[in-house]
Amino acid sequence: MKKITLSKKSYLPAALFGILLLLIGAALSYAATLTVTATAGSTYVDLSWEDGVEANQYEIYRDTASSVDTGSTLVEVVYGKSVLKQVYGGSTSFVNNYRDNNVQAGTTYYYIIRAVDDNGSRISDVVSAGPFGKMPHGHYADNPEACGDCHQAHTADSEQLVMGPTVNETCYRCHSGSTPLVAGTAHDIESEFSKPGSNHLGLDGEQQCSSCHDAHFDPAADPALLYSVNESVYGSVYHRGGGSDYCFTCHDVLQAEYQTGSAHDSSSLTPPDTNIVCSGCHEPHGSSLDWLLKLQPYGAAQATLNEDNDFCYTCHDENSILDGGDFYDAVTAVSGTYLHDTHVTNNNAQCRDCHDAHGADPAENSSEAYLISFSDTVSGVVYSVYSSSGDGPLYQLQSEGGYCVLNCHNTDHDEASSVYDNVYNP
Repeated sequence: MKKITLSKKSYLPAALFGILLLLIGAALSYAATLTVTATAGSTYVDLSWEDGVEANQYEIYRDTASSVDTGSTLVEVVYGKSVLKQVYGGSTSFVNNYRDNNVQAGTTYYYIIRAVDDNGSRISDVVSAGPFGKMPHGHYADNPEACGDCHQAHTADSEQLVMGPTVNETCYRCHSGSTPLVAGTAHDIESEFSKPGSNHLGLDGEQQCSSCHDAHFDPAADPALLYSVNESVYGSVYHRGGGSDYCFTCHDVLQAEYQTGSAHDSSSLTPPDTNIVCSGCHEPHGSSLDWLLKLQPYGAAQATLNEDNDFCYTCHDENSILDGGDFYDAVTAVSGTYLHDTHVTNNNAQCRDCHDAHGADPAENSSEAYLISFSDTVSGVVYSVYSSSGDGPLYQLQSEGGYCVLNCHNTDHDEASSVYDNVYNP
């Protein structure tokens, strides 16, 4: 048999090749992307990760500050498949997830994961999540016992098997001032409905919380729990996620009037959880004022004193309206006669007598400019008492301004004789 002898020179390429493989493996390991996802549950945080190269172990660190690092709390060490196989033998699946149960609802937690292998370590980006706590709304797969917070399967006396005598009283078990976590917050709905001015229970008192809200929705996806598109409740179709159309399903008369794009249609001032423009001026549940008006419309710095002109003055400067501006008597303007002052101060007129916050009536103001639309009070007086010709209140826009056509106080205020020429001078 021929003897084969390998010299040191023969080993060199193979050795270099092995070293090269090790270097390539190390480079791939360090270059591998470690992507971590954190998902909040009711009383826990689920972590999962994807790693381009499986590490020997994954160290999970947690902190309540976004500056979490490897000096923070070490929550758990999850071992890779190769390590588990050495310890337990056989075929062992790679575990790339972990549930952190040692957390508190209402707190945001920040996590990083360090992947450690023979080539060193890699650290993930910071991820965060905050458990939302057990609640009766949504998440029933994680929290099936929540059904019992509102329903009694065998002993309930009311319809829908709810705990309270009515749907509203069932909701008030949590949404009332007697509940510590709710007291003094926007979720104290019982107090909202009890305000003396007006409430959204309906004139017949029949409307319930469930007229607008579905308690089974997930508040993470639908913060206001508003009904879905095409969901029929009391014959109306409601729109999930809010939007002004949500209100128009019941207040359909206002939809025809509402002037999209007007100053009262500013989506930037709308509460973000509903996208309902109406909520800039109106409360959803109850108010100390009539017509569900807000004490501080559009987040005004100063609260209104009443639902009359003072309500408008929270946004519109009273002095500039009454003591100047473009609404003036074209005949006597040189003497400082401003018609807002004449109407409001001298004759106790209300802004709403000549303006409609929702939109102008094209029958009275074909241009729909300046939200000018006369109230039923003005229209009734003009048509029924003072108008001999039957001419109703009209506003006509012109390039120089405009004029009103009225017949009040036994005087025809038409284009020819009215001192209201150029009432607006843009």
